[in-house]
Amino acid sequence: MLVVLLLVIISNLLIVIASKILVEEIIDFYRKTDIPPYLLSFFSISIGSSLPEISNSVVLSLSGEPSIGFYNLFNNVMFDFTLVLGIAILLVPHFRKFFKEELVIAMILVFIFLIYSLIDGIITQIEGFMLFLLYIILAFYIIYNNSKRYYYEHSEKIGISFKDALYHTSLIS
Repeated sequence: MLVVLLLVIISNLLIVIASKILVEEIIDFYRKTDIPPYLLSFFSISIGSSLPEISNSVVLSLSGEPSIGFYNLFNNVMFDFTLVLGIAILLVPHFRKFFKEELVIAMILVFIFLIYSLIDGIITQIEGFMLFLLYIILAFYIIYNNSKRYYYEHSEKIGISFKDALYHTSLIS
Protein backbone atom coordinates (compact mmCIF):
# COMPACT_ATOMS: atom_id res chain seq x y z
CA MET A 1 0.00 0.00 0.00
CA LEU A 2 2.83 2.39 0.86
CA VAL A 3 4.57 1.62 -2.45
CA VAL A 4 1.39 2.44 -4.40
CA LEU A 5 0.98 5.72 -2.52
CA LEU A 6 4.62 6.61 -3.18
CA LEU A 7 4.21 5.81 -6.90
CA VAL A 8 1.10 8.01 -7.08
CA ILE A 9 2.94 10.92 -5.45
CA ILE A 10 5.99 10.52 -7.70
CA SER A 11 3.78 10.22 -10.81
CA ASN A 12 1.89 13.38 -9.90
CA LEU A 13 5.13 15.28 -9.31
CA LEU A 14 6.43 14.16 -12.72
CA ILE A 15 3.19 15.29 -14.38
CA VAL A 16 3.46 18.72 -12.72
CA ILE A 17 7.10 19.08 -13.78
CA ALA A 18 6.35 17.95 -17.34
CA SER A 19 3.38 20.35 -17.54
CA LYS A 20 5.54 23.26 -16.40
CA ILE A 21 8.18 22.41 -19.02
CA LEU A 22 5.50 22.04 -21.72
CA VAL A 23 3.94 25.42 -20.96
CA GLU A 24 7.33 27.18 -20.86
CA GLU A 25 8.38 25.63 -24.18
CA ILE A 26 5.08 26.53 -25.84
CA ILE A 27 5.35 30.14 -24.66
CA ASP A 28 8.94 30.27 -25.90
CA PHE A 29 7.88 28.78 -29.25
CA TYR A 30 5.01 31.30 -29.54
CA ARG A 31 7.39 34.21 -28.92
CA LYS A 32 9.77 32.96 -31.63
CA THR A 33 7.02 32.46 -34.23
CA ASP A 34 3.91 34.41 -35.12
CA ILE A 35 1.53 31.50 -34.62
CA PRO A 36 -1.64 32.65 -32.85
CA PRO A 37 -1.58 31.65 -29.16
CA TYR A 38 -5.02 30.01 -29.29
CA LEU A 39 -3.72 27.46 -31.82
CA LEU A 40 -0.79 26.53 -29.64
CA SER A 41 -2.92 26.22 -26.53
CA PHE A 42 -5.75 24.44 -28.33
CA PHE A 43 -3.58 21.69 -29.70
CA SER A 44 -0.47 21.35 -27.59
CA ILE A 45 -1.49 22.27 -24.06
CA SER A 46 -4.96 20.72 -24.14
CA ILE A 47 -3.79 17.50 -25.77
CA GLY A 48 -0.71 17.37 -23.56
CA SER A 49 -2.75 17.79 -20.40
CA SER A 50 -5.24 15.13 -21.55
CA LEU A 51 -2.64 12.49 -22.39
CA PRO A 52 -2.50 11.09 -18.82
CA GLU A 53 -6.29 10.56 -18.78
CA ILE A 54 -6.25 9.05 -22.26
CA SER A 55 -3.41 6.66 -21.39
CA ASN A 56 -5.04 5.70 -18.08
CA SER A 57 -8.33 4.97 -19.80
CA VAL A 58 -6.68 2.89 -22.53
CA VAL A 59 -4.66 0.87 -20.00
CA LEU A 60 -7.70 0.36 -17.77
CA SER A 61 -9.87 -0.68 -20.73
CA LEU A 62 -7.26 -3.13 -22.02
CA SER A 63 -6.85 -4.61 -18.54
CA GLY A 64 -10.58 -5.30 -18.26
CA GLU A 65 -11.60 -2.30 -16.15
CA PRO A 66 -13.23 0.08 -18.65
CA SER A 67 -15.69 1.47 -16.09
CA ILE A 68 -12.84 2.92 -14.01
CA GLY A 69 -11.41 4.51 -17.17
CA PHE A 70 -14.83 5.90 -18.09
CA TYR A 71 -15.38 7.45 -14.67
CA ASN A 72 -11.84 8.85 -14.75
CA LEU A 73 -12.61 10.62 -18.05
CA PHE A 74 -16.07 11.69 -16.89
CA ASN A 75 -14.76 13.16 -13.64
CA ASN A 76 -11.95 14.91 -15.52
CA VAL A 77 -14.44 16.57 -17.87
CA MET A 78 -16.61 17.69 -14.95
CA PHE A 79 -13.54 18.91 -13.05
CA ASP A 80 -12.33 20.93 -16.05
CA PHE A 81 -15.72 22.50 -16.70
CA THR A 82 -16.42 23.40 -13.09
CA LEU A 83 -13.36 23.99 -10.97
CA VAL A 84 -10.74 24.80 -13.62
CA LEU A 85 -13.01 27.05 -15.68
CA GLY A 86 -14.42 28.65 -12.53
CA ILE A 87 -10.95 29.49 -11.22
CA ALA A 88 -9.88 30.84 -14.62
CA ILE A 89 -12.92 33.14 -14.76
CA LEU A 90 -12.41 34.28 -11.16
CA LEU A 91 -8.75 35.11 -11.78
CA VAL A 92 -9.27 36.71 -15.21
CA PRO A 93 -12.81 38.19 -15.40
CA HIS A 94 -12.58 39.08 -19.11
CA PHE A 95 -11.60 35.46 -19.91
CA ARG A 96 -15.22 34.53 -20.67
CA LYS A 97 -15.41 37.11 -23.51
CA PHE A 98 -12.87 35.18 -25.55
CA PHE A 99 -14.70 31.87 -25.63
CA LYS A 100 -18.37 32.79 -25.35
CA GLU A 101 -19.59 30.72 -28.33
CA GLU A 102 -16.99 27.99 -27.98
CA LEU A 103 -17.85 27.43 -24.32
CA VAL A 104 -21.55 26.99 -25.10
CA ILE A 105 -20.75 24.50 -27.87
CA ALA A 106 -18.32 22.61 -25.63
CA MET A 107 -20.94 22.42 -22.87
CA ILE A 108 -23.43 21.01 -25.39
CA LEU A 109 -20.86 18.34 -26.32
CA VAL A 110 -20.42 17.46 -22.64
CA PHE A 111 -24.21 17.24 -22.33
CA ILE A 112 -24.32 14.89 -25.35
CA PHE A 113 -21.63 12.79 -23.64
CA LEU A 114 -23.80 12.66 -20.51
CA ILE A 115 -26.89 11.66 -22.47
CA TYR A 116 -24.98 8.87 -24.23
CA SER A 117 -23.81 7.50 -20.90
CA LEU A 118 -27.15 7.84 -19.10
CA ILE A 119 -29.48 6.39 -21.74
CA ASP A 120 -28.35 2.78 -21.38
CA GLY A 121 -25.16 3.10 -19.36
CA ILE A 122 -23.06 2.07 -22.35
CA ILE A 123 -21.21 4.16 -24.90
CA THR A 124 -20.90 2.11 -28.08
CA GLN A 125 -18.07 2.39 -30.58
CA ILE A 126 -20.41 4.25 -32.95
CA GLU A 127 -21.30 6.74 -30.21
CA GLY A 128 -17.60 7.08 -29.38
CA PHE A 129 -16.85 7.77 -33.04
CA MET A 130 -19.65 10.38 -33.10
CA LEU A 131 -18.13 12.10 -30.06
CA PHE A 132 -14.72 12.05 -31.75
CA LEU A 133 -16.26 13.52 -34.91
CA LEU A 134 -17.99 16.23 -32.84
CA TYR A 135 -14.60 17.12 -31.34
CA ILE A 136 -13.05 17.42 -34.81
CA ILE A 137 -15.93 19.66 -35.93
CA LEU A 138 -15.55 21.80 -32.79
CA ALA A 139 -11.79 22.06 -33.39
CA PHE A 140 -12.30 23.32 -36.94
CA TYR A 141 -14.99 25.75 -35.75
CA ILE A 142 -12.71 27.17 -33.05
CA ILE A 143 -9.75 27.42 -35.42
CA TYR A 144 -11.82 29.14 -38.11
CA ASN A 145 -13.50 31.63 -35.74
CA ASN A 146 -10.35 32.49 -33.85
CA SER A 147 -8.24 32.67 -37.02
CA LYS A 148 -10.68 35.19 -38.44
CA ARG A 149 -10.63 37.22 -35.23
CA TYR A 150 -6.83 37.01 -34.93
CA TYR A 151 -6.12 37.99 -38.54
CA TYR A 152 -8.63 40.85 -38.47
CA GLU A 153 -7.02 42.20 -35.30
CA HIS A 154 -3.51 41.85 -36.77
CA SER A 155 -4.25 42.62 -40.43
CA GLU A 156 -2.23 45.83 -40.47
CA LYS A 157 0.70 44.06 -38.85
CA ILE A 158 0.78 41.13 -41.28
CA GLY A 159 -0.44 43.01 -44.37
CA ILE A 160 -2.65 40.23 -45.75
CA SER A 161 -6.43 39.80 -45.90
CA PHE A 162 -8.13 37.02 -43.98
CA LYS A 163 -9.29 35.34 -47.20
CA ASP A 164 -5.74 35.40 -48.58
CA ALA A 165 -4.39 34.04 -45.30
CA LEU A 166 -6.86 31.15 -45.42
CA TYR A 167 -6.02 30.52 -49.06
CA HIS A 168 -2.31 30.37 -48.33
CA THR A 169 -2.87 28.02 -45.40
CA SER A 170 -5.03 25.78 -47.65
CA LEU A 171 -8.17 26.14 -45.55
CA ILE A 172 -10.05 27.28 -48.64
CA SER A 173 -9.27 26.79 -52.30
